[in-house]
Amino acid sequence: MDKPTISELAHALKLDRSTLGRNLKVLEREKLIGFSGGKDERSKHVVLTPAGKSVLIIATPLWQAAQQKFLLSLGDDAGLLVKILAKIDRDAGDEKRNKSGRIINGD
Repeated sequence: MDKPTISELAHALKLDRSTLGRNLKVLEREKLIGFSGGKDERSKHVVLTPAGKSVLIIATPLWQAAQQKFLLSLGDDAGLLVKILAKIDRDAGDEKRNKSGRIINGD
């Protein structure tokens, strides 16, 4: 995703749009992201600032190392956890969501 809208990013991350919006405001205050285009909050695009790109470059290997350390700490159970999380991710993709990203009850 090059310049996703807040709604597109919320959908990709499987987060409620309003929750993501609050977190993005923190990143904006820290000057790590900015918003461009769009006539309203739903259509604005999220853009990494140069400072945000620098932080991402530094943080990515640290995040990957933390994930690896966590998986190693699980030992033989790591594969099972990965399978369960993949199933949850697939199942979550089947849920219907409204424009704000909230899950719509299928009943």
